[in-house]
Amino acid sequence: MADRSEPAPNPPSEAPAAASAPPCASCGASLVGRFCAQCGEKQLEPDRDHSVRWLLQQMLEGFLHLDGKLVRTFAVLLFKPGQLTRAFVEGRRVAYLLPLPLFAVASVVFYLAFPNAYAANIDTMQQCLRRGVFVGNFLGFSFDAHFLAVAERTGESIAIVQARVAERAGQESKVYLGVLVPWLALVLHGCLRGTQPRFVLQLVHGLHLFVTFLVLDLAFLLACKLAGANQIADAEFAPLFAAMWLHTTLGLRSLHRLRTWRAAAIALCVVAAVVIGIVAYRQIVTVAVAYWL
Repeated sequence: MADRSEPAPNPPSEAPAAASAPPCASCGASLVGRFCAQCGEKQLEPDRDHSVRWLLQQMLEGFLHLDGKLVRTFAVLLFKPGQLTRAFVEGRRVAYLLPLPLFAVASVVFYLAFPNAYAANIDTMQQCLRRGVFVGNFLGFSFDAHFLAVAERTGESIAIVQARVAERAGQESKVYLGVLVPWLALVLHGCLRGTQPRFVLQLVHGLHLFVTFLVLDLAFLLACKLAGANQIADAEFAPLFAAMWLHTTLGLRSLHRLRTWRAAAIALCVVAAVVIGIVAYRQIVTVAVAYWL
């Protein structure tokens, strides 16, 4: 027997409500409530959102939010080696600064404190060339001959030309320091290819390692400055690189679950890569500035 019961009345249509809802200012979808379900844009409230009070509130919230992230990120980076990279690999990224903003903050702080820390000493490079010390001037660039040619062309003294190069090299060295990050990533990729084959993740790890080095270097240089040591010999940087080696070893153990001996060996390769990269970078930047002066 056919069912002749009356069909249930349809619920009130929400079409009129949706049709009357204002469109989202960003994507054009109909707003339901205060926020867009498509892109998350908030419905504009001119009396509130165009007020000075709202602007000051947003500035304060943004600063506190960034400040909290900043402190949390550097605390994990320094005191929990490897955990910041692990959080990124596992997708836990909201609580921390992303790698590139982290590198930008560390670079700005470092260079405000030591603006010329990565400019090679021209006199030292020239002495190494005369003595045949390849490591001290591996490009074999003769500053004396070049400065003499520039001085004859410009009418300036050799001392002024050298001072201009040293100053500009100190400024230029701030700009391109990030090229050392891919170099570290390549070293990590070669050492950990069987453990972590994705190069992008090694790039993130290399960036975190280099930021760690900048922070340790900053602390070391500040300690030397407070102790009254304005000139630091290369051999005196040994405690800095020892700290970097220990930190990297702990980070590799935590991140990749490596045995201590293997983590220590890879960390030694990383520290050697940092030393080689910095020495080469400083000389290349100084020679490039002198050549294109």
